[in-house]
Amino acid sequence: MKRTWLLRDIIIFKRCRAKAQRVILEAKSSSWRQFCTSLTSTTNLSKVWKVLKSFSGNRPSCFISTLLAQGISAKNKQHKSNVLANQFALSSSSANYPSRFVNVFLPIKTRLLRQELSLATPIDPRINQAFTLKELISAVQDAKNTTPGPDNICYEMFKHLSTKLLEVMLQLFHKMWFTGKIPPSWLHSIVVSITKPNQPAHFPSSYRPISLTSSVCKLFEKMVVCRLTHSRLHDAIQKSLGNKHNVLSVFIDLEKAYDMVNKDVLPSKLLTYGISGRMFKFIHSFLSNRTFTSSKTWVHFILDQTS
Repeated sequence: MKRTWLLRDIIIFKRCRAKAQRVILEAKSSSWRQFCTSLTSTTNLSKVWKVLKSFSGNRPSCFISTLLAQGISAKNKQHKSNVLANQFALSSSSANYPSRFVNVFLPIKTRLLRQELSLATPIDPRINQAFTLKELISAVQDAKNTTPGPDNICYEMFKHLSTKLLEVMLQLFHKMWFTGKIPPSWLHSIVVSITKPNQPAHFPSSYRPISLTSSVCKLFEKMVVCRLTHSRLHDAIQKSLGNKHNVLSVFIDLEKAYDMVNKDVLPSKLLTYGISGRMFKFIHSFLSNRTFTSSKTWVHFILDQTS
């Protein structure tokens, strides 16, 4: 309104503002009624408290405080981005391995891997077959609407595609599946830094990386993971439960276990469990040459491990 003082424009502006306020108020009332009617005895209390806290109007700040890296303060966004990127890359760096592991064990494993590839046979030939439209539709239906990656494509878009377009997407997935090659853009992720609970915000190690990757690639990942789990572990568990046998599971929580998985040893382990052929090639390509962007600044790092 600072650009005009015409009475007609002022009247139009006030009418539009009043209409917008009514729409917002009606939307808030409708949302509140829906929330109240959805409450049951099994509703998660954390969800209820989150809604109640939002009434105060206070939103969590996304501002990253001053970071300290080797005694130097990082104050601007680009410097903070590079400091966090170095921290995340260091967590999965080969420099964390013992020298004997890097200099002795890895070269031997690399030579043996070539022999294992020539002798490997899949434990279940079905894992290397072409994917079906039914598998794609199932992955789309099960996908939850999460934050999109660099391509700004969300799962909700896939749920509105026609069968013909899904068939075109399936052809794209088959091209990757049969060639074992994944587009470089699908191996790139945007890393959002989240502060760990009860940790000092000025230390780079106090931040947890959350990777946002291509939703198209993640959709294909769901199809691959579903086939992989159902071919071995899931079938064994379901068979035992169906026969009314006892199923015992042991879970061990190791610090930074995921970050320290060596991508040169993992292929050999896959072959040991009978994962070969197209499934092996896809997983190997998926774990190789991954890159990331931190805080809207391109960071030139090739990750030793997947993000």
